[in-house]
Amino acid sequence: MAIKELRFLLKHSSVYGLGTIFAQAAGFLLLPFYMNFLTPADYGVAAIVETSITIIGIMVSMGLNQAIARFYAEGRDEKEKGLIISTSYIINALLCVIFIPILLLFSVPLSELLFGRNDYGKYFMISSTALFIGFFVSIGFSYLILRAKSSTFVFLSILNTIMLIMLNIYFIAFRHTGLIGIFYSALITKTLLAVVISAPILIKTGLGFSSRLGIAMVRFSMPLGFSSIFRVLTNESDRFFINYFFSPFETGIYAVAGKIAMGVHILLTSTFLQSFQPIRYVIAKEEGGPRTYGSIFEQYLLAIGAFGLFISIFSDEIIRFMAADEFRPSARYIPPLILSWILFGMKYHLENGILISMKSRYIFYISAASSVTNIVLNLILIPRWGLWGAVASSNVSNALLAGVSFVMSQRLYRIDIEWGRIAKLVLSVSICYFLAILATQLQLLISLSAKIALMAAFCWSAFAMGLIEPEIFLPIKRRMFPSSEEQPLEPLTEPEKRAGRPRGKGRKQSAGSQSGL
Repeated sequence: MAIKELRFLLKHSSVYGLGTIFAQAAGFLLLPFYMNFLTPADYGVAAIVETSITIIGIMVSMGLNQAIARFYAEGRDEKEKGLIISTSYIINALLCVIFIPILLLFSVPLSELLFGRNDYGKYFMISSTALFIGFFVSIGFSYLILRAKSSTFVFLSILNTIMLIMLNIYFIAFRHTGLIGIFYSALITKTLLAVVISAPILIKTGLGFSSRLGIAMVRFSMPLGFSSIFRVLTNESDRFFINYFFSPFETGIYAVAGKIAMGVHILLTSTFLQSFQPIRYVIAKEEGGPRTYGSIFEQYLLAIGAFGLFISIFSDEIIRFMAADEFRPSARYIPPLILSWILFGMKYHLENGILISMKSRYIFYISAASSVTNIVLNLILIPRWGLWGAVASSNVSNALLAGVSFVMSQRLYRIDIEWGRIAKLVLSVSICYFLAILATQLQLLISLSAKIALMAAFCWSAFAMGLIEPEIFLPIKRRMFPSSEEQPLEPLTEPEKRAGRPRGKGRKQSAGSQSGL
C-alpha cells in the first residue's frame, strides 16, 4: 500500500504545492521590494509584530483548524461533515467578537513593552484585525483540501498572491506609506479572500451549529493549540531576544535569513501536510501501514534534503540577487536555519503514533519541553554569541522535539523506517554541502559551475544509492516509454480461446512464464 499512498501524496502535493507556492510567493517575491524601500530595522519591527500576532492568534484559536481534519474524516455523512465546517465558522466568529476589542485595547501597551514607544500600536491594531479575518480564510482552505478541490485551492492562492503584491506596491511604492503599508495590504487581502472563499462554502453547508461537536473539537485541539504556541516560541522567539539584547537592525538581518530558510518548510513540509491530512488516519487502518508511514518519511526527507541543500549552496547568490548590501550578512545564517526547519518538519512524521492513539496531550508536553529549552538557551547563548546563539538554540530545541516525539510515538504505534537509507542521504547531503563551501572560495563563474555540478552529483547519488522509490514514478514512465507488454494485444481466434491460449504479443510466452516464475 505504500506505493499507492506515495503516489497520492506526490500527485496532490504537487498540486497543493503549486497553490502553496503562490500563497507564500508574495512574502518571498516582496523581499527584494522591501529591501529597497525598507531598512533592516523596519523589517525587524515587522517581524516582531508578525510573530507577536501569530502567538496571540494561536492562543485564541487554540489550533481549532487542526481538529477540523480529524473530525471531518470521522464524519458519518455529508450532513455531519458540513455541520463540522459550519460549527468551526461559528466558533471563530464568536472568538472575533470577544477578542478583537481586547486586542485593540492592548495594542499600544504591547508596542511600549516590545519597542519602548507607543506609535507602533497602530501596527498591532491592524494586524490583530487581519488575524481574526484570516481564521475564516484558514477554515475555507482546510475545507477545499479535505474536499480535494485542488484547482479552486490553487486559483484562490494565486488570487491571494496577486492582490497582496499589488497592494504592497501601491501603498509602499506609490503612496509612500512606509512600514504600515505591509499591514494595510494584509488586512485588505484577507478580508476580500475571506468573503470569496467562505460565502460559497457556507451556502453549501448552511449555518448549523452543534455544541457537542464544538466541545469535542475544542478538547481535541487545545493540546495541539498549545503545542503550536510552543512551536512558534521554539522557532521565532529568538527574534524577541535579539531585539532586546541588540536592536531591530540585527532582528531584521536574522529575520531575512529566517524567512528564506522557512521557505523550505513552507513549500515542502506545509505542502506535504495539506495532502497528508486526508489519508493520515486512513493509513493506520491498512495492512502494512507502519511501512507506509516509513516510506513517506524517507521520501519526504529526500525531497526536503535536496531542496534545502540547493538553497544552502546558493544562499550567498540568493541574498546578493535579492538584497541591498546592508542585508548581505543574512546569507551566513540561512544554511543552519534550514537544518533547524528540517528537524522541526520531521516531527510531523515522527508523531503519527501519538495522533493515531488520540494522545494529543503528549504533543503538548513534548512541545513545551522543547520551547522551554529554546528559551533558556536563547537567554544564555544570544548575549554571548549573538545571532549564532539563536541559530544554535533553534537547532538543539528542534532536535529535541523530533527525537522525543519519535521515542514516544514508537511506543504507541511503531513506524517501520529504514535508517540505512536515511544515513546515506545525510552523508550525501553533508559531503555536497562541505564541498560547496570550498567552492565558494573560487572565482564567481567557477564557483557557480562547481555548485551546479554538486547538485547534479547529489541527484545522481540519490538514484545510485536507491534513495528514490522508483515505483512512485512508474505511471509516468509507462506513459513516456510504453513497453511491449503494455501495447494493445491482438484478439484471440476462436480456436485459441477454446484451447485456453494466453494473450500476448505474437502470442508467445516465455518458459519462465509457463512455469509460473
